[in-house]
Amino acid sequence: MTLLETITRAAAGGGDVPTSAVSNFPVLLNGNEAFRNLTTEGGDSPGDSLVKRLVGWKIPETDVKSIEAVEKLVKKLRRKLKNRKSLGHEEFRGLLSSLPDKKLGDVVGGELVGLYAEGCVILGLWETLESMILSGLIGRLGPNDLVEKLVEQNRSGLLCLYVNHVSEIRASELLLILEYFLSPPRGSRECMLKVRKEWESQAILAVEKTTQKGLPDEVMNLAREASILLMMAHDGFSSSELCLHSLFSTPNLDGLVMSSAISRLGGSEVLGLVRYLRKWLDKYERFPEGCPCPEAGPALGLKLCELVPSLESVVRGLAMVIDEHYPYLVLNSHFHDEMSSIRRVVDSLASAAGLCCSLGNIIENLRSM
Repeated sequence: MTLLETITRAAAGGGDVPTSAVSNFPVLLNGNEAFRNLTTEGGDSPGDSLVKRLVGWKIPETDVKSIEAVEKLVKKLRRKLKNRKSLGHEEFRGLLSSLPDKKLGDVVGGELVGLYAEGCVILGLWETLESMILSGLIGRLGPNDLVEKLVEQNRSGLLCLYVNHVSEIRASELLLILEYFLSPPRGSRECMLKVRKEWESQAILAVEKTTQKGLPDEVMNLAREASILLMMAHDGFSSSELCLHSLFSTPNLDGLVMSSAISRLGGSEVLGLVRYLRKWLDKYERFPEGCPCPEAGPALGLKLCELVPSLESVVRGLAMVIDEHYPYLVLNSHFHDEMSSIRRVVDSLASAAGLCCSLGNIIENLRSM
């Protein structure tokens, strides 16, 4: 008998797991303990078969208890969330704390995180939901309709966090976020003002850092760069446009997803997006010294420096808008004025870039001499 035939025969001989033994709420099992209990069928005595089945597989008791606890918790949360009026803040927090100290697998995590996120929205526990987003739970495992609920509740700050910290955002989610920031509904002003105040406080902090005595020259130069960058990002933008910064600065967004979302925008929203991107082109023309400085976050506490769109991302976004809405934009007289302004700025930036390339070539030639 060949080795392949031996393996095939051993596989066909059994090993099926009864469906009753498969949990609907898996956790990450402790494999080390389970493998230590495995033995070969028939002991270590020599036999004809080259491949022997292992027996003695058993889920450790600690894992069994964790699975059962998670099952009970999920069922209880489902029941409580169906009757929302009976769910109180203290009781919900108690349910959160009753989760066993165990790392959950993706399946149970998906449902459990979704239920927790739903409870946070119902009870208005925004800080708890924020910590879930920052920890990376939301998006990978969270509910599919969370963006829709955050839009309904006018949670602008959480939507910005969602864009920055959730990977694999769907086009439908991105469309909702774009529409919300480009056409803010009534009731959104207060939350968007909070986003503005955060940008304003970071810009002021950057200026204060530039006047702080005793800082090393490298840190002082970094503070100056950050102050210019944050000033560019804050001045001249509306509160809703400040929220758009997150969309055009995050590396989480796939180009095809962004393009798909932009293609489904309405006419007024398209023009609003063009004007927003044109403002950025104006800023980079007026302040050529403005450049990304993500290191200002860990070094100076200026975390919003990471959320300033680069010139490259602005140009890429503008190209997407023109590609997806070219017929509409050509026929719209308002766009012609915007396009004339954009062309002037682009020509100026292109001339500056050409000059920089020429200087760069001269420097390289001088170095090689």
